[in-house]
Amino acid sequence: AKVLTKTLSKDQMMGRIELDDACRSCDNSTQTCACTTTWENTTLFNTWCTELRANGTSGQVLEATLKRNPQSTRIGQLLVEKTFNAKHYGCYALSCGIPLLEEQALRNWYKSDPDLDGGSVQLAPPASAAPGINLLM
Repeated sequence: AKVLTKTLSKDQMMGRIELDDACRSCDNSTQTCACTTTWENTTLFNTWCTELRANGTSGQVLEATLKRNPQSTRIGQLLVEKTFNAKHYGCYALSCGIPLLEEQALRNWYKSDPDLDGGSVQLAPPASAAPGINLLM
């Protein structure tokens, strides 16, 4: 845990670059939309995560897709359905159950966004993972 804290205290992003201009536009839109955040320079983070060992388990890289107001037919910036693909890019213990991680992420989203009426979170390995590379170990 000390190594993890020391590593992350220097650079939380570990060199990753988040390109989300399309998602900023979607977030401000009053119409249904979908966008994808592009993550660049992820090699160091991916290696660090998958080689990390804590209490006998390794890490896995997962992207979070957030859906705001699923199936909404309402209009307005905070009311329409919006899908944010690959909005978060993180490292999770391989021993953690993905449904529980998704529920935790959803609860945190509700806690941080008082205007959120309904949402869903889906965690999955990055779409950008090269064939033959298993980020789930």
